[in-house]
Amino acid sequence: IIGPGPGRPEFSAVTMMLARSAVSGCLGVPCLGICLGHQALGMAAGYTVAQAPLGPVHGVPDFCKFKADCPLVQGMDAPCLMTRYHSLVIQDVGGTSMEPVAWDSMTESIIMAIQHCDGLPVFGVQFHPESAASHQGSLLMRNFLACKC
Repeated sequence: IIGPGPGRPEFSAVTMMLARSAVSGCLGVPCLGICLGHQALGMAAGYTVAQAPLGPVHGVPDFCKFKADCPLVQGMDAPCLMTRYHSLVIQDVGGTSMEPVAWDSMTESIIMAIQHCDGLPVFGVQFHPESAASHQGSLLMRNFLACKC
């Protein structure tokens, strides 16, 4: 797990090294980026990181809309209620190795999750599944832990 943290992903050389290894398939284990970790995976795949268009959100519940075939959400409600804490977002520039698989419910344009296009067990989520206010967050984590290399 590439965890959350303050600042921007590129401020941590170790975070970016892990993200680049995961996206390139060289990490050798499943990888889940949470919040800043999600942004780091996005950057490593070629996305840009920008200020959230609606400003920072802290402890905001949101019904995230996932693609049904995303392995992270198997057996979960659709949409699923997760809790957001962030001021930055990734923006799709197209042609990357990570594809968007979830969006926010208000604008349906803020990317809430990405997964590797080649089926590698590499995922990023902008929200915090570990938050007590993220309904079914523990199921998302169990689904991630069930992923195989």
